[in-house]
Amino acid sequence: MTEPYCFLKGALVVSWTPRETNTLIVLALVGWCLALLAFWNSGGFVGQLIEWDIQPIHQKQHQVDINRATLRDFELLPGIGPVTARRIVESRSDHGVFKSVEDLDRVHGIGRKTIENLREFLTINR
Repeated sequence: MTEPYCFLKGALVVSWTPRETNTLIVLALVGWCLALLAFWNSGGFVGQLIEWDIQPIHQKQHQVDINRATLRDFELLPGIGPVTARRIVESRSDHGVFKSVEDLDRVHGIGRKTIENLREFLTINR
């Protein structure tokens, strides 16, 4: 007879012979297979992969009529904050309507570069 295997040496000793160890391994594999079969029989991983249809981003271009726009309309423009928006509205009420987009140059804080960056968003109706 061969030497039994000894697990957990110390306080608790569990010894199995090689035959008992092999039986235990076979029983564990059979149990695992039965569990897998039960899982598969009950539906397994139900469902299919989800396909996402990613649509290209279409940004609606926000057009602002600089002679009719409100404070909030100006704040929606890129690079225009509340202070600059207030200055535009005040300039329009103090000095009259803008005759062209370039007239925004009279507003403190708006220069040629800002006007060029905003040109695609601005319209003017007199």
